[in-house]
Amino acid sequence: MKSKALIFGLLAIIFLGACDNNPYGKGMKIYNKHCAVCHADDGNGLQGLIPPIRQSDYLHIHQNDLACIIRHGLDSVITVNGVVYDLQKMPANDILDDIAITNLINFINNAWGNKEEFVTVEKIKADLSRCQ
Repeated sequence: MKSKALIFGLLAIIFLGACDNNPYGKGMKIYNKHCAVCHADDGNGLQGLIPPIRQSDYLHIHQNDLACIIRHGLDSVITVNGVVYDLQKMPANDILDDIAITNLINFINNAWGNKEEFVTVEKIKADLSRCQ
């Protein structure tokens, strides 16, 4: 009886320890590894050079383009929150698979006060199929 309780206790600790209290934890890790160097830990970017993704109107308006921008990069003039950015080249992240891009977008969509919809892998796959 004592051994059953011990085994149950150990299993409970293992399973509870495996739970991630942050539903966007995987996306946050991807952001920190691939995006934070330029867009900053707080999503504020670099004033005048690298656009913010924190409370960004561009993020809100271009939800259907985010997967393509992440996968293939961006080389154009964009306006974010009224500031014009002439991007020399946001690098592509072509090593990120569809699931990683989904996790990343869900993190960005809900970090730093952003309040965007949760996206599914199916939506990201559909968005990526329309990349130009």
